[in-house]
Amino acid sequence: MAAGKSHLEIFKDALQDPEVPADPILTLEAPSVMLRIRWVEQMPWIALSIGVEATRKELVPFLTSKVTETFNSDAFVEGLEDEVLTHLAVVLGDFADYVGGPSEAWCLLEPLFALCNTDETLVREAAVKSIIQLSEKIALEPKGPELLFKHMVKSTLDLFDDTVAPRQAGWFSSRVSAYGLVATAYKACAASAEKGVTATIEAPVYAKDDCKAPWTPDTTMEQIIGLFTASDQRAEPMVRRAIAGNIEAFASAIGPEKTRTALVPLWMTLVGYASEVDTSIRVKALQCSKAIFQVTAFRESDLGTGSKNPTQTYLDCAADAKSWRVRVAVAESLADVAMATGIGKRMPPPDPSYPPTPADEKLLQETFLSLLNDSEAEVKHASAKCAAAAAFVLGETYAVSELVDPLIKQVRPRLVALDSHF
Repeated sequence: MAAGKSHLEIFKDALQDPEVPADPILTLEAPSVMLRIRWVEQMPWIALSIGVEATRKELVPFLTSKVTETFNSDAFVEGLEDEVLTHLAVVLGDFADYVGGPSEAWCLLEPLFALCNTDETLVREAAVKSIIQLSEKIALEPKGPELLFKHMVKSTLDLFDDTVAPRQAGWFSSRVSAYGLVATAYKACAASAEKGVTATIEAPVYAKDDCKAPWTPDTTMEQIIGLFTASDQRAEPMVRRAIAGNIEAFASAIGPEKTRTALVPLWMTLVGYASEVDTSIRVKALQCSKAIFQVTAFRESDLGTGSKNPTQTYLDCAADAKSWRVRVAVAESLADVAMATGIGKRMPPPDPSYPPTPADEKLLQETFLSLLNDSEAEVKHASAKCAAAAAFVLGETYAVSELVDPLIKQVRPRLVALDSHF
């Protein structure tokens, strides 16, 4: 233990004098980024040598302070490089066993949530992934839901507030991370409510006046849905892109009924953005179309009613003349949409009262055929890659007559010409 502690002390002392590090492998102030990364990779060995308690009480708090220092303006020049922070986030995701197991792994959430504030996408994504990974392990413990509610959920809500924790990187950075964690936070609240957890958390400072009382798991679930669906067109594109990209995961967490009432209108708003700057947002939202049509019937009879509906919104994207990327996203998601809505009878429809009709199936068949014959090569390539999946759902007759036979007619002359050439 003494030898192990001396390693930790050497590492800390070296931080005070980065010019002459006592051990460059064991110091974050090593002159080379690769040496710092090697130190991060050896963290499990240091943790084993100093023991579980010292890791929780000394190493983890030290890492938290070092990460926080990185985002302070006074120390930013001397802060850790993005490559080092990314490796640190990844290692912490597998660090539960070194702090005493899943029941004690909540202490690792603090440095990871600090990493959620950086403006570097790779660091944020690695931190979010590790938080989700640790949360899944903690949730399996007898007191896991309560631990997650007190620590993980509270920290996720704090990411929506720019007065909590360093925001050197900008407000959008923490919000982007928050939208990646809301599904896991909602599940933790639901598990706490199901187990009858009586614990509460302090309402965030941004809560409305009538919501200032401590939040229970049930209250927090309602508030999380409100935070996720409060999409503002004036918000940064990065934030809207994060919302669009996490619709599917959040829909899985909140269930069909709440998806129908809360997420379908949000999805239609995100998909309906017409500005060129919002193309990536529309693409992200279209990639989540399956989650939307799993709870919404695809009805050809809804067309021409004068009001926008998911069916019309989706088909408008297939005919979007401005962005070929949007049309590619439709081509890649069409088979999943058809499957989810019960077209082709591969799966039961989401609403038995409104089973898909032959007109619905024909509409999707025509849509896919138009994408397959699109003027842009990228759309044609994407459609061709998805042709097998589309044919499986849209029917054998359609596959043979509209997909296979025309393809053979186009390819055969070229093969004959090629054969005669040789």
